[in-house]
Amino acid sequence: MRHLRLLRFPAATTLVLAFVHWLWLAAPAEAVIVRTQEPPDTTLIRARHALRDVDERAWQAIAFKRVRTEGEDRVLLRLVGFPDVVAFDRDRPLLVDLDPVQSVPLPQDMGRLAADAPTLPNVGQFDITDLATYLPRDRALRITLPLVSGTDVLLKIPPYMQREWLSIVDFHLSSGGGQALWLESAAAQN
Repeated sequence: MRHLRLLRFPAATTLVLAFVHWLWLAAPAEAVIVRTQEPPDTTLIRARHALRDVDERAWQAIAFKRVRTEGEDRVLLRLVGFPDVVAFDRDRPLLVDLDPVQSVPLPQDMGRLAADAPTLPNVGQFDITDLATYLPRDRALRITLPLVSGTDVLLKIPPYMQREWLSIVDFHLSSGGGQALWLESAAAQN
């Protein structure tokens, strides 16, 4: 008898059916990676996402690299926490759990950060170029962030973000960017 109650409300029934139809037919999400021209002869490739750690604190995760006509930089992951709430412990590495028994330590790459932005305690930067070949493409990646407070923070990186990072690693000026959806930034069009 409960299923007949829904039929008494045709608007609710239509809404539920439309939602189920949308879920069923929705295309899988494509990677959205921004490509920006920087002088002189440099292309910045980046993907940025907002994340929450297991304690519900907000984070920005920005994976990027600079591509020049004479060569490419490494792919860097910049993690930004809320100011005055988190501070990275620069003496300890970020830990990447590739599977339940294998973790890879990534030391902070602050030398490159200093050239791009001020070194703030809530900003950490890590080289993920070599890590890309080990990413578990079918499940969330778990990374543990070292904080000064001594309490480490766990972030879960979903598979679609990992695929974006791989697209950035694989991007070359000659290839035009592979299969990801590329957006030209407004700055590059001016």
